[in-house]
Amino acid sequence: MENNRRVVKEIIIILLLILLLIFGALSQPSGPKTVVDGGKGGRDVSSDDPDTSTDATIVEDAIEKSNSAPEENKAIVETVTHSSWFNNGVYEVFGVVENVGNITARQVTARVIFKGDNWKRLGEIQTLVDNPTLVPGTRSDFKVIYTGSDAAQAKTYVLIFEVVR
Repeated sequence: MENNRRVVKEIIIILLLILLLIFGALSQPSGPKTVVDGGKGGRDVSSDDPDTSTDATIVEDAIEKSNSAPEENKAIVETVTHSSWFNNGVYEVFGVVENVGNITARQVTARVIFKGDNWKRLGEIQTLVDNPTLVPGTRSDFKVIYTGSDAAQAKTYVLIFEVVR
């Protein structure tokens, strides 16, 4: 009987997560989602002309320098997951960041640069993650809310994490 209840609870949780994913996908602003971040050293830029963004170039250079740096200077936080949605004039970016280094990351800050058509910079918001001190192996949620008058024009965003070692 107890096993059946646990299975039912797990199924309900999975269904709720699926609904959340579907709702989030339907709430996305139109256009491609472009993200540049330091997570896993990767860069995903969905643009016809990848050279249209100084921000993307800056982040790409930082990732390259981090990957070739001595171990003590490498990036210590990575994006585990992130997503966004637009609703009632508010553009929200949220997700999870993890300390993958071997030292404590302090004052972990999420900085999001919001972009419109042709990578036009609309605005930038910077805030501490929910748990701004991350010991190695720990994670924290983050949420950045953009309420600028042009939030509805945001098509993409650049996500950058900054830490104090």
